[in-house]
Amino acid sequence: MKRRAAGPNPRAKHPRNHMELGRDSYVSQSGITKLLKSVRDVGIPNGLSERTFLRARKDATQRMTPYGKLVEMEELPTSNGIIKLAVQNPMAIFWESMRTSARYRSLVEQAVQRVGTTEPWGLALYNDGVSPTDSAAHHDKRKMTSFLLVTA
Repeated sequence: MKRRAAGPNPRAKHPRNHMELGRDSYVSQSGITKLLKSVRDVGIPNGLSERTFLRARKDATQRMTPYGKLVEMEELPTSNGIIKLAVQNPMAIFWESMRTSARYRSLVEQAVQRVGTTEPWGLALYNDGVSPTDSAAHHDKRKMTSFLLVTA
């Protein structure tokens, strides 16, 4: 059941104005705008906790495609034992992106027109470390290594 945003919250002791939004945590102005438009258009999700959003992200990564799950768990032997890593399945995410994103599909179609399909494509591989959190944080446990393939 979706709830619709319907003006100021009557339960709020002090209604917030636009300038106060995002003061507890940094959110860009464009991020606030997108969030408010989403609430206006779709409503407020039933669960608002960080754990609810984490579960939703994990559920989304486990979606099955014709090429497997979007994210696969792999075991990596190290000198300290085996660690489990979440690895994005390239064919599954390609399939999902082509299915769900008109902009991505258009980009790939343009590349096919430019490069063709009769010869293998030249690809450039770029590797970088990224973090979805504050990169200056003392204990940033969410660091990731990102690989980007682009047509050359």
